[in-house]
Amino acid sequence: MRWITIFVFQIVMLGSCAKLAEYTFPFQEYLDHELIPVDVKLFQPVRVIFLEDIVLVLDEKTEYFIHAFCKTGFVWYGSFLRRGHGPGEETSVWEIRALEKNKFLYNTDSKVRIMEFDIETKSVMLIESFEVGKLNETFLLNRDLLGFPKYISEENDKEFLRFCINQLTYTPFGTEFLSQLNGFSQMEKNYLSYKWISVHPDHQLFAMVYQLFPVLRICNSADGSLRKEIRLKSRQPFPHALLDERLSLEQIKELTWGSYLNIQSTTNYIYALYVGRPVAELYPSGLKGRCDYPAEIHVWDWNGNPVKRIQLDRQIHAFTVSPDDRYMIATSMELEDYLLKFGLWKDEASAVDLENS
Repeated sequence: MRWITIFVFQIVMLGSCAKLAEYTFPFQEYLDHELIPVDVKLFQPVRVIFLEDIVLVLDEKTEYFIHAFCKTGFVWYGSFLRRGHGPGEETSVWEIRALEKNKFLYNTDSKVRIMEFDIETKSVMLIESFEVGKLNETFLLNRDLLGFPKYISEENDKEFLRFCINQLTYTPFGTEFLSQLNGFSQMEKNYLSYKWISVHPDHQLFAMVYQLFPVLRICNSADGSLRKEIRLKSRQPFPHALLDERLSLEQIKELTWGSYLNIQSTTNYIYALYVGRPVAELYPSGLKGRCDYPAEIHVWDWNGNPVKRIQLDRQIHAFTVSPDDRYMIATSMELEDYLLKFGLWKDEASAVDLENS
C-alpha cells in the first residue's frame, strides 16, 4: 500500500504548490571564465569562500583540508588543518563558512570550530570549539549555532535546530517545513529537506535553497519566521522515488531530480547554483560521486525578487562571490592547478531579456 500513500501525498503536494508564488527570471546573462593558476594542487575542492583579506578553499582529498590565497593576486598563503588523528589535526571537515573579517567556521563529524586567519603570520588560530553532534550544515546566527537535524529520526516540527552556546541546549527554530511535505512523517520531512543556507552580512536575514525542490526561502534571523518563499517555474517532479522501497538505485537516480547545490550571498544579492535535472545525469558514478555541475547561477535580491539567470561557459563544482558583487571564484574537479574567475555585473546591456524575447 506504500505506493498508494505516496500517490495521495503527491495530490496534497500539488494542491499546496498551486498557492505558492512561482517565478521566472527576467534576464539571462552569459559569462566566460578566466583561469587563475595556483601554487598548490587541488584534488577535490568542494567549497570556496571569501574572507576580508583571503580566499579559502576546502579540499576533501589533499593532505591539508584548507588552502588560503590572497584575495587580490591569489598568491598561495599556505595550507592548514592537516588530515589525521594527532593534536591539531582533523579526520574530516565537511563545511566552511565565512564570519566577520578573517574569521571562519568549519564543521567536523561532531564539532564546530571557529578559527581566525592572521594575515601577518599567515597562520590560523582556534577561537572557539563546540560539540554539536545533532546538527548538519551548521551556521552561526546571533551567537547561536543553527543547523538542521543530522539524524532523520530527530523529532522537530521546525526547519532547524538551534544550539544555544551559553546554555548548551537544543531547541526547535525557524519556520515549518515546506508545504509540499504536508502529510509526510517527521522522518520523511527531514530526509527530503536537505538545504543550503547563507546569512546576510548584517545577520538580520538568512536565505536557503533546497537540494530536491526549486524553492527559495528568506527568513528573519531574530525568530526564524518566513519572510518570502517562491518556487521556480519548472517541470521538476516531486522526489517520491526516494521514499519508494521497491525501486532500485538506478531507478531512484533516474526519477529524482536535483535542484540547488550551493548558495552564496552578499549585501545586495543571493546567488545559488541550479542544476534542474535527474540525479543520474549529475552523478554518473553514483549518488555520492564528486563531479562538476551544469553551470547555471540564479540571482535574487534580498526581497526575494528574481534578478537574473547566469549561464557560465563551463561546469563548476563550488563557487563564491566577492563582497562587492564584482566577480565570482569557482572550483572544478577537473582542474588541479587552477581556480576559475567570472566577472559579474559588467555589461547589463549584454544580458538577454527573457520577458520580451
